[in-house]
Amino acid sequence: DGSGVTRLRAPRVRTTHTHGTGCTLSSAITAYLAWGKPLLEAVCGAKDYITGDITAAVGILWRVWAALLGLTVLFALF
Repeated sequence: DGSGVTRLRAPRVRTTHTHGTGCTLSSAITAYLAWGKPLLEAVCGAKDYITGDITAAVGILWRVWAALLGLTVLFALF
């Protein structure tokens, strides 16, 4: 109703790889609004979406780094 402030909190995902997440967040909010969701529900849904993406990306980056490190060690042995 615009009469108050809602604070949204989430655990911080430790990564520096967040380029483009602001644009993705605003696009997700817009998509939820286009689907007819109320503003707060749209913002919460978009926040959950982008947090999930950042979290998943961190896991992928660690797996890629470990794989590359493994290959580097393997090549160093030969």
